[in-house]
Amino acid sequence: AAQVKNFKHINHLLPLLIKNKSIIPLDNEIFLVPQFLPVTADPHVANFAKVFVHCQIRYVYTAYFHKLLVMSLFAKFLSKQTNQAENSNPIKSIYYWRNGLILSQETNGRPQMAFINFLKEPGACRIEIRTLYPFERTGLEREIEKELDELNKGWSFSKEVSINSEDFFEVKEMIKQVKG
Repeated sequence: AAQVKNFKHINHLLPLLIKNKSIIPLDNEIFLVPQFLPVTADPHVANFAKVFVHCQIRYVYTAYFHKLLVMSLFAKFLSKQTNQAENSNPIKSIYYWRNGLILSQETNGRPQMAFINFLKEPGACRIEIRTLYPFERTGLEREIEKELDELNKGWSFSKEVSINSEDFFEVKEMIKQVKG
C-alpha cells in the first residue's frame, strides 16, 4: 500500500484491479501481481516440485490457457480470504511463481499437498494437478479440480484423466463410450 499511496485515484483503481484479479491482496498492506513473478521456480523449489509424481487430472488447451484462468486460480488460492479462520481447513500457499503453485491443506488430520503446474508448449498448453500420493476424490486435489472445472466453463479445453500418470484419456470421450 505504501508503494501506491501517492497514485491519483488509487481508492478507485485498487478495488477495480482486485475485482479483475490483476492484483491479489495478501493482506491489507501487501498485494501480489502474478504477472511479475519469476517465470520459473527457484532451483530448490524446482527440485521439490519433482516429488509431485502423480498426475491423474490435467486440462489441455489447443492453443493457450487464458490468463484470466491463471489469475483466478492465484486469486482463489493465495488471497487473504482463503486463509481466514472461518475455514477450518485453510489452504496455505507454500511456494508460487508465474507457472506454478504449491499448496498445502490438512484434511482429516492428514496433510495434503498439490502442485498446480502451468505448462506452455508449442502445440498446446496444459494445467496439471500433481500430487505426492495417488489422487483422492476428497480434499485438496478435489477442491482444485472443482475450481478448474468451474473456471473452464466457456473455454475450449479437454479434461483428461489417468490412472498411471502416463496414459491420459479424455473425460468426454470416456463418457460418450460408456453411454454409447
